[in-house]
Amino acid sequence: MEYLTTYGWSILVIVVVVLALYITGAFGGGAGAFTSSCLAQFGFECKGPMMNTTGNVLVTFGEGLGAGIGITGTACVSGSSGTPSSFNSITANVVSGETLSMVFQCPLASNAIGAAFTGTLWIQYTKNGQTGQVSQIATLTAKAVTSNTVVSGPSCTAPANTFGIAGGPYSVTVPAGCNQATFQLWGGGGSGGHAYGGGGGYIEGIYSTSPGTPLYVYVGGGALVTLEA
Repeated sequence: MEYLTTYGWSILVIVVVVLALYITGAFGGGAGAFTSSCLAQFGFECKGPMMNTTGNVLVTFGEGLGAGIGITGTACVSGSSGTPSSFNSITANVVSGETLSMVFQCPLASNAIGAAFTGTLWIQYTKNGQTGQVSQIATLTAKAVTSNTVVSGPSCTAPANTFGIAGGPYSVTVPAGCNQATFQLWGGGGSGGHAYGGGGGYIEGIYSTSPGTPLYVYVGGGALVTLEA
């Protein structure tokens, strides 16, 4: 009895400390041992996964293959093998070397806080004019940490604009949600003193934009042909 009275509180403190270390994962076990990660495949970037109890996973996605891509679909497959049977349709342009937030829908076995998931993330995309390309972008390990809605995936509605030759500059305001935009520019054709000149140039690219800011468009016309006697 004297032994318990003398050392009892010390033993209790040790037990509490050991239990706390176990829960935080210091011994490789307990709830705290689970670490969320998104290990990207070569040429892609994936970080900061956050999953809710419906299986929606928000990640920061990037592409580093040297050319922008247009994403048309996303998929999440459980386990380390297998390919998607279908894709969730989205529209998102990714500038090479930059990142954006994306949401993947993953199949959870349980819709509860702490439910764990391991699987792979996939995209369907267009690159260099080639549509329908499919790539696994990352291996995902995550657990549901919230029942709230995670930030929705990229969405952007921009009207088509056509401007005439009659001067400028014209002003276009970047719509809400448009963090990237595809620009297609055609130059006016040339002319010579006695004949038509060469055709106008063309350039296309994907560039970062800021919602609410104006873009200014200058429109040029083709040169006039001068016929001399």
